[in-house]
This record gives sequence, C-alpha cells and structure tokens, in this order.
Amino acid sequence: MQDILSRPEVQGALPFVVALVVGLLVKPTGAVWSAAGMIAGFIAGVLLINGLQFEPMTATRKIIVCGVSAAVIGAFFSTGKKAGKLVSLLLVAISVAAYVWVFWTLLKRADGNKMIMLVGGGVYTFWLVAVVHGLRKEPLQAGAASVALGAGTGFAAILGASALLGQLGLTIASASGAVLLLALIWSDMRIEPLMTFPVALVVGLLGTGGMVLAKLPWIALLVLAFVPLAARIPLPDGYPRILKTILWVGAAMVVAALAILSVWLLMEESGY
Repeated sequence: MQDILSRPEVQGALPFVVALVVGLLVKPTGAVWSAAGMIAGFIAGVLLINGLQFEPMTATRKIIVCGVSAAVIGAFFSTGKKAGKLVSLLLVAISVAAYVWVFWTLLKRADGNKMIMLVGGGVYTFWLVAVVHGLRKEPLQAGAASVALGAGTGFAAILGASALLGQLGLTIASASGAVLLLALIWSDMRIEPLMTFPVALVVGLLGTGGMVLAKLPWIALLVLAFVPLAARIPLPDGYPRILKTILWVGAAMVVAALAILSVWLLMEESGY
C-alpha cells in the first residue's frame, strides 16, 4: 500500500479526488462550503508528501501550517457580509505575519542580495493575496488562477531544485482543479476567501521558498505574478460558461508556462 501511495501519479490525483468528493458532500450545507474541498485535497496531498511529522519545524512545514490556518481564517471571512477592502487589508496584514514567521530565521541574519530577495518575495506574496482575493466573487476565474498558480509554482520549483516545494504546488493545482470543475457544474457556487486566501498565501510562500531556499530564479515569480491578471481578462457575456473557463484557464496557463520556461532556460544556461 505504501508503494502505491508513493507513486507520483497517485500523489497527483489524490488531492483532486478528495477535493471533488468533499465538495460534493458539503454542497448541500451551502454553496460557499464546496470550496472547502480544496483544503481537504491539499491536506490529503500534504499527508502523502509530509505525513504527520512537524518536527523539526522547517520553513516548508511552516508553510503547510500557514495553509491550513489560512483556510480557517478564510472560512471566517467567507460567512456573512463584510467590507471587501477592509477584509483585503486584514488578509494582507495576516500574510505579513505569516511571512515573517516562515522566513524569520533567514530574515534576522539576511543582508545584501538575500535581503533583497526576501523583500521581493514578500511583495510577491502580498500581491497574490490581494489580487486573488479580488477574484473571490468569480468562481471560474478564481479556479483558473489557482490551478495555474499551483501548476506554475510546482513545476518551476521542481526545476529550481526543490522537489518538496514543487509537490506542494502541484497539490494546490490538483485540488483547485476539482473545485474549478464543481464551479463549472454549479453556477451558484461561491469561492470566497475560504479558497482564495490559502491558495494565494501558500503559493506565494512556496515561490519565495523556492527562491531563497533553493535555486528558483526571481524572474519566475515576476512572471507568475501576472497569472491572476490573465485569469481576469474580460470576455463577452454571451460566451458559454465552459468556453469562458477554457479561455481563462488557457490564458493563465500560458503565463504559468512562460514562468516555467524562464526557469528551464536559466537553469540550462547556468549548467544545473
């Protein structure tokens, strides 16, 4: 059984299956809670990749804790009517605290180029949290951005010599894909911060981790920052939902592919 669970195709498919099943099961409790499937899928993927081991508390394990915690915070902000701009500011503030906690060991002794990279990674993370949060009312666009961000970050991190961070990114993509499928089926489905906040925060932290802990070039993060914008391209109202979804996913994936290509070219040039 352990051999089966360790196979890459199983680790890639399980988050999707878990997210889909959980999304189907919780739908009767309210449209917004179907997005909880993404969190369930992410946790399932984490259990396969990391197990229940959280000692020592490495930066990668801190990112996992931040992802689950962000889901709880997102769930709170997904219920009731709350001011959009105020919530955005609060989520960015929480992201700052999470970022400092994850990279504190590096921040307290960083100088020169390392500090510039950490500051840049912070700006990248906070940007994603703010922009992806802006898609919370658009399930198809939020799902497209989440899939592309997870896939782009995952493959870029793997090329940047961090298989573990890459696997976590691909877990986000797989679980988000299931939620996107449900959003396509159910026109009344809501995403809200329950999904957008943990996805944006985890992807931002993973990208920064790949840059400061491995060899992920900073240019990859710069390109990935445009993924949510690609998923926001305006389309005619008359287009069928499935066509809109294909176009949004396609546009976001093109940007993600450019980020992956930039990493591959730079790694080839540097001899890695």
